[in-house]
Amino acid sequence: MKAEKEKERRLENAIHALKKEREQEKRRPEVATPAPSSTTASTPSSPSERSSCGGELEVGPDTTCAFAENVRAEYEYELGSGSGEVTAYSEANSRYYSMYCTAAPHECTGAISARVYFP
Repeated sequence: MKAEKEKERRLENAIHALKKEREQEKRRPEVATPAPSSTTASTPSSPSERSSCGGELEVGPDTTCAFAENVRAEYEYELGSGSGEVTAYSEANSRYYSMYCTAAPHECTGAISARVYFP
């Protein structure tokens, strides 16, 4: 089990390094910001509106599991605990997005109506 965790950590570090290289090559890719809400503040998705990605990772209706995995990996790599902003890559849109994550239990919001949940 310890060897698997170490392998996972190394892979996450390699992914993060590749993302940073790509950012440098493009001289800081354009980061999309969420569109402002027209009338009401954003409300969390109810559990019935969430989809499971496995491993206690859930997404809202407008979010892919692949993006959610990237958000969680960036949160763990960049923040580790507490709340704050991370930048994660979306394979579906070929773009980086800013996501704000709360402290545990984590709810990360941003991008284009994206929502990511994990403990």
